[in-house]
Amino acid sequence: MPCPGDLDETCRTTNCVQFGHPADQSALLPCLHRFHSQHGLNIRFSEDKTVATRVSSFADGLIFSANPLRPNELFMVEIVQNDLGWNGHLRIGITQSDPEKRKEFPRFALPNLVAEGLSWVYTLDRSEVDEELGDALTLPAGKFHKLLRDAPWGSRLNIEFLQPKRRSPGSVAARHTGSRRNSHNGDAHNESQACLIDDPTNTSCCSPTPSLETLDSATSEGSRVGIFYSQVGLDFAFLYFVVNGECRGPFPFELQAGPLFVVCDVYGQTKTVRIVPLYEVPTLQSLCREVITGSVDDLKELLLPRKLIRFVSYEYPAT
Repeated sequence: MPCPGDLDETCRTTNCVQFGHPADQSALLPCLHRFHSQHGLNIRFSEDKTVATRVSSFADGLIFSANPLRPNELFMVEIVQNDLGWNGHLRIGITQSDPEKRKEFPRFALPNLVAEGLSWVYTLDRSEVDEELGDALTLPAGKFHKLLRDAPWGSRLNIEFLQPKRRSPGSVAARHTGSRRNSHNGDAHNESQACLIDDPTNTSCCSPTPSLETLDSATSEGSRVGIFYSQVGLDFAFLYFVVNGECRGPFPFELQAGPLFVVCDVYGQTKTVRIVPLYEVPTLQSLCREVITGSVDDLKELLLPRKLIRFVSYEYPAT
């Protein structure tokens, strides 16, 4: 279900604010978020392209939003399952590389996809948090909620879904990478050096890709990570991340003509992610699963059939 009604073309026009004819109120409805049918070699989808699992290796896990992201539209995923046998974690960002037009996909978002240009990708990682920097890049909840609510579809946003059902202690900080990119050498993961952003509104470094570093909570199972941008004029925008209900940004970047897709790299320890249904009316099935996972620490303690426990845990196939 890519979009309600006949909005496929409307949703895929550009990253600019184009919502169709003003009289057509259906054009103001948000797209139902799904993953694009084109994806990395090791990705498998389930539940109507709302759950993505990397079935082997630690790489070839690129996935994209089915439709371009529009200004002040939040796209969020939840980490469902980790595989502790690897290093590294989920990467998330935006790209102007249309997955529909690609014949093949790079193995990694960093450095491969970013090296192609017109992609901005962040990494979630286990590291020490610089509290001073974290405070500088933290957008108060009221302000970022207003950014999202001011969009034509903002009234449909389920704010309560921004918070994970289970949350480990910790907070989020960010660093802005310089000209040196992340690199891979076989299974090894070498992080690039990074320079701190002294002024979040500094527009002199739009091209380098920022790097988001967090404590365990950002990469744990159940963590919810989202991305949105606010457009300033026709060729400039600010990028924001929402991690477990906390908003980080702004990160400035230059807009080019063309659509912006969300890109996620289901990399390393991150094995399965699912889309959090922020703008659609949740089904009774999904509401029940939310209540169960948010109320019980160990699902295996429940006297439920194994198949049902696997379903609630997003383990596939649930047999």
